[in-house]
Amino acid sequence: MEHSNRRAAAVVERYRSIGLFGGLLVGGVAGVMVAGPYLREWSFLKSAVTVLGCFSLGGLLGYGAAALVIGSEASPGIAFLSGDSAGGSDGDGGGDGGGGGGDS
Repeated sequence: MEHSNRRAAAVVERYRSIGLFGGLLVGGVAGVMVAGPYLREWSFLKSAVTVLGCFSLGGLLGYGAAALVIGSEASPGIAFLSGDSAGGSDGDGGGDGGGGGGDS
């Protein structure tokens, strides 16, 4: 069981690093696109703060998106679809009884 915990931790770190790098890349591109047209109008400091702000916000969002991916990988539906017995097909039927009739 210890081996699978170490492997899971490595996968989590991999997702986080990919999300962080991708977010930084997208944020940097967005920052340049936002500040680019105003390069001659804005001061250097304002342009740099805009680019760096978008850069850091993109990294934060990418890191957070990785947490969402990790959470979705741990959902019970994934285990059921992959053929694992943890999905819960115990034969209970589980229907809701159908819908009601409408007035015409």
